[in-house]
Amino acid sequence: MILLIFNLMVIEKYSLRWYHFLAAWFACLATGIVLQTMFMILVGGSGESFFFSLLTAVIALVISSPFIVLFCLIVHYFILKKERTRKQIHALVFMWHFIGSILVFIGLIIFANREMRGEGAGFVLLIMLGYFTVDSIYFVLFINKHTKSLQASEIFNEDLLDS
Repeated sequence: MILLIFNLMVIEKYSLRWYHFLAAWFACLATGIVLQTMFMILVGGSGESFFFSLLTAVIALVISSPFIVLFCLIVHYFILKKERTRKQIHALVFMWHFIGSILVFIGLIIFANREMRGEGAGFVLLIMLGYFTVDSIYFVLFINKHTKSLQASEIFNEDLLDS
């Protein structure tokens, strides 16, 4: 009976690190360049579409750099340093990512108020929503890739093999 209960216990083991989220962010910027260029070419853009997409990505890099540094620190010290399930990691990462995105948008409104009036705010919001979506997809993929569920008996067997 005790062995049956022991075998039913599931523990999450992960090799997830803060730099995986930084890599996901850079992959998001690269994906944003490609997707925005393709979209602009499809709606009648010219050869300058790539350079505009590159400029947008550089602006996104500069504006969101402080947040990504803070985000990586939060992930490292408050999420990954504790035993958590994959579901908890997903929820906490999404929550902090969502909060950070809102703070970046509010920061843009405060610091670039004149440029953000009218259609400018809507355009920036759409670009940020695109980056948020792609970034979230990369975060989910990285979390799933570097997290696996282990049965308690597998951990026991690993400990036996190690000794």
